[in-house]
Amino acid sequence: LINIVGLALGLCIFLFSILLVSYESNHDSMFAERDRIFLVSSMYGPNTDAPIKGYPSVQSAYGPLFDQEIEQAEQVARAIHRDTLLSTDYASRYQNVRYVDASFTRIFDFRYIHGDFSAIDDPNGLILTATTANSLFGHTDVLGKTVALNQSEIMRVAAVIEDVAA
Repeated sequence: LINIVGLALGLCIFLFSILLVSYESNHDSMFAERDRIFLVSSMYGPNTDAPIKGYPSVQSAYGPLFDQEIEQAEQVARAIHRDTLLSTDYASRYQNVRYVDASFTRIFDFRYIHGDFSAIDDPNGLILTATTANSLFGHTDVLGKTVALNQSEIMRVAAVIEDVAA
């Protein structure tokens, strides 16, 4: 019984290690310049005896400061995630939306089905993934169509990209 439990535990640890190494070596592999892309995080240590916590973000006000003060930074982009109600004449759904700076599409080389990286140079430009475009409109050829964010902000679809692995 001890041998079987030991063997099962060893196999579980080995398989988990293989999955972890595979994830770390292939994460964001769809981007050509992935070795030059960095995510800035925050560390928060409360004034109590609680452990320090890490957050995969910083205050958005730091973006212009990083761009100005870090000479090696070629592009700086901020992203804010929000659950947002997307509405069209055909459908409505809550979606995790990423509000980003225009340089975001120059840092990440997405595969565009319709449109191109300049899609969000327009402040009312919207980029949808193929899955989101299909769920809202029933097809991906939706350039120029409008989408309401939280039933107030009207955005125009300027590009559709292939789905990106989470």
